[in-house]
Amino acid sequence: MNRLPKARRDLAVSLLVPQERWGWEYVVPAPAMPSPLREQAPCWVGLPEPETLQRDRARARGRRIALAAAFLMAAWASVLAAALRLGYWPVVGGALVVPVLAWCVVSGMRSSAARRKYVSRLEQEQSRFGRAVAQWQSAVAEHDRREQLRVTSAALWYPLQPAEQWAQVNVFGGTADGWSSLLVTLGLSLQMAGSRLLVLDFSERGVASELVSLADTVGYETRVDRVPADGVVGMDGLSAVEAGELAAEVLTTVLGRTNDGMRQAVDAELVQTVVECLEAPYTFERVAAGLAMMRRTLDVDRQSCLSAAEVRGLNRATENIGPEWPSVGEELRFVSATMRLLGGVPQGHSLQEPLWPQSGLRVIATADTNARRKDLLDRFVFFRVLHEIRTSDHRTGDAVVVAGADQLGAAELEALARHADRVGMRLIVMCEHLRGEQLQFLGAAGSATVLMRLGHTGEAAAAADFVGRGHRFVLSQLTEQIGRSFTDGVSDTAGDSLTSTVTDNFSPTSSGSSDSQSRATTWSQTRSWSRADSASDSRGWTRAYEYVVEPTTFQALPATAFIWVETGGGGRRIVAGDCNPGIALLDRVAASPRTAATVVSC
Repeated sequence: MNRLPKARRDLAVSLLVPQERWGWEYVVPAPAMPSPLREQAPCWVGLPEPETLQRDRARARGRRIALAAAFLMAAWASVLAAALRLGYWPVVGGALVVPVLAWCVVSGMRSSAARRKYVSRLEQEQSRFGRAVAQWQSAVAEHDRREQLRVTSAALWYPLQPAEQWAQVNVFGGTADGWSSLLVTLGLSLQMAGSRLLVLDFSERGVASELVSLADTVGYETRVDRVPADGVVGMDGLSAVEAGELAAEVLTTVLGRTNDGMRQAVDAELVQTVVECLEAPYTFERVAAGLAMMRRTLDVDRQSCLSAAEVRGLNRATENIGPEWPSVGEELRFVSATMRLLGGVPQGHSLQEPLWPQSGLRVIATADTNARRKDLLDRFVFFRVLHEIRTSDHRTGDAVVVAGADQLGAAELEALARHADRVGMRLIVMCEHLRGEQLQFLGAAGSATVLMRLGHTGEAAAAADFVGRGHRFVLSQLTEQIGRSFTDGVSDTAGDSLTSTVTDNFSPTSSGSSDSQSRATTWSQTRSWSRADSASDSRGWTRAYEYVVEPTTFQALPATAFIWVETGGGGRRIVAGDCNPGIALLDRVAASPRTAATVVSC
């Protein structure tokens, strides 16, 4: 039962690093390199025989012949001496054999000594060669062992950190699990670095819940406010002018009329007038009642949210507005209906304290079954945070995350980015889609981009176009040819020849004539046969200008995978990463980002 909390604590501790970390990039280790000595194996060249051995080998046959001849001569001499009845005939044979035999023995001993000396040197050289081969094999084996150890122990995952500090990071695409993993990996590293973190979760998918759980596990201060379940972000704590401007910003952006300055001024004036007549708190219900009072549609006797003094003040304000603002009727009706919609939530009380956390992590998540009210609550939270950033000083390094910012316009996000950058605050904007005004934030100045899974074909194509194209060589043609040829031929040749010769001879005493004929017939037949086989293979490579990342790749990315794109002083950097927090618990994970020495081209 205690394993799960321990595992969660181990995971949280492994994610606590003092540097900003968005995830990890997978790097294939350099393959094992063959030993440079592999092609330098010792070679046996042998030991040449001395010339004396070569001469002795040539003389050995002569010794055998000489010895045989000596024995034959000794035998013949002995027989001859015996036939002549010489008493010393045995001496004659020995006199012939002994000198030759002695010479053969001495010569053989000298040859054997030289042979033994040569064999001894040959054995020494063979032993030295054997030791050299063993040393070579040992060196090659040691190199291979070290290379294998390097490959098997090399880090596979390196922390993915920005090349420089970006004021804004825009995240496009992704799933709830992907966003949750990204917030966990990034959020705990920012907490470890001492940054206060505010997460505005407009996604209605609880993407920050896991971050809150793990941060609380390791002792960081956390707070979660669910709007409107835990209260609403209204206009409490603001002056009448600030309340009017806040409401006007919300109302004008709801209708997409950010450039209509006159209507925005009218909305601000109406809300300001009501707030000036009210006592705190300035809840949506009380502001809606005040606007209804100005429209003269409020049943004063049955209402209970306004005091008598507030009613009298609103009556006087209504009398002042009525004849002077004949054109504000429709605008007043719209503002009143909007505030009445916001005031209709069961938990209508306002969150009193500032939204920015004093320390640690705070999450403000909005959710409502009414789509219009959900949109209004999102915008009130957003603009209230924008107001606090405009009017307050925050420590450099603090960060605010806006998750689910698809419904917010480019002008609102640009305003938040501008003021956040002014006070040294990080802004992370997370949009589920990449379309419409969100396209303007691709590659914006002073920002980096994170591209996650984008299922829509058009959005994936837009992401691929942003990442860009590059030149590379691709296999364009494969050719295989196989041929076989046969040749079979017969040649017949026939010929006849007839030769006739006539010869006349003349001399003083005689004359003669001769005639000869000869005939020859020739015939020949020649047959030839041949067979030839041929085969050839060829490959053609073409330099192509193609997507660096194909649109289909964005459509098929895993939930926690992403493409990091940033353009800084060192050029454009495109990195494939993974924000799965569980990677931190793997074995072959590096503690620091990779350097140029660890880059492997595949």
